[in-house]
Amino acid sequence: MKIDLGRREVLRQGTLGLGALALAQLLCERTRAQSAPTARAKRVVYLHMAGAPSHLDLFDPKSALEGLDGKPVPDSFIQGERFAFIKGHPKVLASPYKFAKHGQSGAEFSELLPRLSANADRLAVVRSMHTTEFNHAPAQLFLQTGHARVGRPSFGSWISYGLGSLNRDLPTFVVLTSGRFGPDGGASLWGPGFLPGVHQGVRLSSQGDPVLYLADPEGLDRAGRRRTLDTLGELNRLHAERTGEARRSSPPSPRNPSPSRRATRSSPARRASATTACWRAGCSSAACASCSSTTGAGTATARARTTTS
Repeated sequence: MKIDLGRREVLRQGTLGLGALALAQLLCERTRAQSAPTARAKRVVYLHMAGAPSHLDLFDPKSALEGLDGKPVPDSFIQGERFAFIKGHPKVLASPYKFAKHGQSGAEFSELLPRLSANADRLAVVRSMHTTEFNHAPAQLFLQTGHARVGRPSFGSWISYGLGSLNRDLPTFVVLTSGRFGPDGGASLWGPGFLPGVHQGVRLSSQGDPVLYLADPEGLDRAGRRRTLDTLGELNRLHAERTGEARRSSPPSPRNPSPSRRATRSSPARRASATTACWRAGCSSAACASCSSTTGAGTATARARTTTS
């Protein structure tokens, strides 16, 4: 006897097996939390001060630049490099401020930081990092993610992934921005990259809604939103039943893809609209990480599920 079950049919009938998988996941998380090393740090506060004075004028003296101040940059410094927004042969500019060693550690601070230098032994200054990125956005991405291109997890997401949370209903990584505009690197500076979307930084606002997309949209009350989500869930259920029946009666072959797959490939409009529907049949949750169109991670998940189904 041959039994041909589609993926959605397995999800619909295999409730006990899925329950065992969920239990295994919960036990795995508990075991991981118990076996993880005890961290002395309870929380991390990181200040990314874009537009602040240069580190060359604050706590990173470059004595080699003093003898080259006002002179053309040596060819050995820029040979084989391409720099945007720089034309001709640039000149060297050394810091005009004096530096001195402070505390038992001998950390060097400029004269611009008299009070901070008094606490030199309470600070750790890292000077071992370097990069050739000097444009704002790529340099900020490199600092936050270790790579000058988007797509890598920010270190805030790594901290969330490594330390976890004491409360699964609250975000482990929050972001506070200031000023009229955000940083040049954009939301990728607190993005999860290839990590699960739950580790993405949640941006808090000082004006309007503290957390975006939690309140009902303007002009739509809670009852209307509930009807919208219920309708979307019903459409998902009908779509699951229809595609499930089609798969059981005629399994698609590599040479003859199903009509739904051909439509997905050939119609960008269909792909765009499909990403707003959750891949889980009957889902109607406003906070679903797979169907919510308010989070990039959720949209990406829905797109992946839709185009591969």
